[in-house]
Amino acid sequence: MYGSESINRHLLQRHINGGFIIHSEFRSGNIAPADTNLESVKRCIAQLPTTRTSAYIRADSASYQHRLFDYCDKHGIIYTVGAHLDSSVWESIKEIKQWRSSFIP
Repeated sequence: MYGSESINRHLLQRHINGGFIIHSEFRSGNIAPADTNLESVKRCIAQLPTTRTSAYIRADSASYQHRLFDYCDKHGIIYTVGAHLDSSVWESIKEIKQWRSSFIP
């Protein structure tokens, strides 16, 4: 018997503690955490008002996927994704000449 996991995506807004859940999934526990992340992000974006001016994604290393990055870049979505700090990641970090923050207070 396999377990299960719930995945909730939140819409955070200023002055609202915790924001709103805009997408929720309950799936079998034998599915890899990295499975269907892009599809889930697309479902979340579809729930946002068409008048939105920006979108931000923060995710753990299970979302460290080029398809997700490409989608965000193409649609102007600012993202922060955790990564395993292996040698290739460190080499990429060393190549960054100028850091800029995407944090918007």
